[in-house]
Amino acid sequence: MSNKSLPVDQEDAWTPLRQHWTLPDDVAYLNHGAFGLPHREVVAACKKVLDRATSEPMDFFVREFEPELLAARDRLADFVGAGRENLVFVENATYGMNVVADSMQLKRGDEVVLTSHEYGAVFRIWQRACKASGAHLVQASIPLRVDSEDEIVEAITGAMTDRTRLVVFSHITSATAMKLPAEKITRAVKQQGVEVCIDGPHAPAILPLDIESLDCDYYTAVCHKWISAAHGTGFLYVHPQHQQNIRSVLLSWGRLLPNVPKTWQEEFTWTGTRDMGAYLALPTALDFLETLGLDTLRQRTHFLASYAREKIAEVTREDAFIPDDSAWYGSMITMPIRNNGLPYIENANTLRREYAVDAPIYDVGDQRVVRTSCYLYNTKDDIDRLADALRTMLY
Repeated sequence: MSNKSLPVDQEDAWTPLRQHWTLPDDVAYLNHGAFGLPHREVVAACKKVLDRATSEPMDFFVREFEPELLAARDRLADFVGAGRENLVFVENATYGMNVVADSMQLKRGDEVVLTSHEYGAVFRIWQRACKASGAHLVQASIPLRVDSEDEIVEAITGAMTDRTRLVVFSHITSATAMKLPAEKITRAVKQQGVEVCIDGPHAPAILPLDIESLDCDYYTAVCHKWISAAHGTGFLYVHPQHQQNIRSVLLSWGRLLPNVPKTWQEEFTWTGTRDMGAYLALPTALDFLETLGLDTLRQRTHFLASYAREKIAEVTREDAFIPDDSAWYGSMITMPIRNNGLPYIENANTLRREYAVDAPIYDVGDQRVVRTSCYLYNTKDDIDRLADALRTMLY
């Protein structure tokens, strides 16, 4: 399969790609950024691993699993620009963030800074870590509407004090779908001697990621979103200077006996018997994207997100929170919509039940929003259906 020459704006050229996913024909699925869908080739690869593990588990787990996992990890490390010795597989970005929080060894009076655009689960992780240690969680307030990278950097550095131990921020925010200037933020924070953890679930494949060049201390992300890998495929990057302090939140053998873990990475190799198909099928997902062309993925999905921005604004007469520029958003766009008085969950359920459109509706502060995240199986027709449904529901 090679689609590198597909014209980004000709829908008929893209429709055949939908066959690679098992989506119902009648559903406009515009929520790839939440859970993502592994394509058929990945599902088949996962099944092959499960068949091997269930037909001869001793042979698979004891003799075959570890070298195959190592090869898959190395492939991923090369893809995201991380040193192979600095990256481990974890189930998802939340798991990776928990590892960082559990390993930080915060002390009473320390401060951890998060932005007001950070993912809710990440807030919960650091709230618990701070409560347990007597540290303080500080929120750097970034307005919903921004048009300057410096405004974001200054909001974060302005929230720091001489007690700040760590700054956590999203590479691409979840609720507001905004690309944050990761290099600028990291540089400004580290100039003050403070560690940086980047929450990056939406970055792999959508951004030309080179983690080592970011010079962050920790980076956690997933592959089941924009790489379209199997669910439960995440990773954690740790800078070499912190690896001696990292510990897995699940302690098991680390390596299958008689091996014993000798490096920080090996504590994450064997955390118990489980389905390993998601990890071992990752090279299949990467093969698919690299054959397609990463620039093709980025251009097409941004084209659709830009189209969604335009069509939803026609309905609401309100523009997005960020400038209309690929430097600010990629494959997702979050748009303000009016509040029709219904709970936002009911709105999202109505959208799916009555219009066969799946897109999340939620509140960011006092503002009701809809987020559209587009992938290779989507067309402009999906977005038109969303806009028509919103017009009916909200007015």
